[in-house]
Amino acid sequence: MDKASQTPAQQASMDFWNRWCSLYSSGSIELSEITPEALAAYDASYLAYYPYLLRRIRPGEMAGRRVLEVGLGFGTLGQKIAEAGAEYVGIDVAENQVDLMNYRMEVRGLNGTARQVDFLRNDLPDASFDFVVSVGCFHHTGDIQRCVDETHRVLKAGGAARVMLYNRFSLRRWTQWPLQTARALVGSTSESVSREQRLRYDSFDGEAAPITEFTSIREARARFRRFSHVSIRKENCDPLKIRGLLLVPRKPLLRMVGPLLGLDLYIDAGK
Repeated sequence: MDKASQTPAQQASMDFWNRWCSLYSSGSIELSEITPEALAAYDASYLAYYPYLLRRIRPGEMAGRRVLEVGLGFGTLGQKIAEAGAEYVGIDVAENQVDLMNYRMEVRGLNGTARQVDFLRNDLPDASFDFVVSVGCFHHTGDIQRCVDETHRVLKAGGAARVMLYNRFSLRRWTQWPLQTARALVGSTSESVSREQRLRYDSFDGEAAPITEFTSIREARARFRRFSHVSIRKENCDPLKIRGLLLVPRKPLLRMVGPLLGLDLYIDAGK
């Protein structure tokens, strides 16, 4: 991977995600060891925490198709895609995440492989995939539009992208940073994302992800304008707390708050 062409922030991001994966901890969901049994338990917890994920990505539609996943996390979604019968290729800037995904493919005997690639500077052939999937990655690269453009380039005609981006106008943003969010609503899309904000989204050991960006539905439609059709749904939310006191847990709020002011935008775009 060509590190010389990366900005300092992008190099810091690669280091962050490599270390994040080495700790095997995703928020409150812990992966205590790397064994098939531990991964299965982690996956069950992960999918219970994000019960809408497979409904939005729909791996079952990918059987027999060539699928690229950009940004691998701990591999839950990639394994589900491969298990659905897809010809799976995963890429990530973090070596540890690539190694973990390849371990999953090997121990499960799945048709899939992963390699360390920066999607902003990739060597993937034009029109080589039926699907591109990316959940929670593009907004950490420092160039969302380039990621979308590369997605369009590597997709075959008639292919589809299923991408998650952070919502600029979520309930969390309105309640915690109302003035900044209001300025964005009236037309200011250029914003400085503070360390405090980045810590609220992705962090470990008090360190925040170096790059975090937000997108509105209007901005997402503009970013995906080269695609023939685009649909966008909101998902995810925080529990309701006042001064640290839990009033309503997260799970019952997912169906009420998620579709209206959700943390995440799930974008389904066809080429």
